[in-house]
Amino acid sequence: MKLGRKAGLRVLYHCTYADAEAIAMLEAHKDSIFVTPSIGIVQATLDATPPPHLDMTHMKQDAATMPGGQIMGRPDELGQLQPGYLADLLRVDGDPTENVAILQNRHLLRAIMKDGRFHKDPAAP
Repeated sequence: MKLGRKAGLRVLYHCTYADAEAIAMLEAHKDSIFVTPSIGIVQATLDATPPPHLDMTHMKQDAATMPGGQIMGRPDELGQLQPGYLADLLRVDGDPTENVAILQNRHLLRAIMKDGRFHKDPAAP
């Protein structure tokens, strides 16, 4: 972590073994460094059924793309579905997590957006 910071990295993963010096360094640069868990932690959070006293609603509703725009240094044009933002999206008839091959069938791609403009408009016949 310390070497990563000194090298100018903007994203650090895990930071499990952060000592007091590393934590102070991360705190001092909290506006320019992103500390992120592995994707397994993110998926486990989404799949979790927490006990009744633990509210994870905000964690499950957080649209993971916003930090991506921030990480890339373009928070005012990337990472959100809003007017003026760039977006690359696919609307697929099916679930690619169940069968990734559906992404190879152009007839199942109902909408394609590239840089915020429709390449294949879902309203078109």
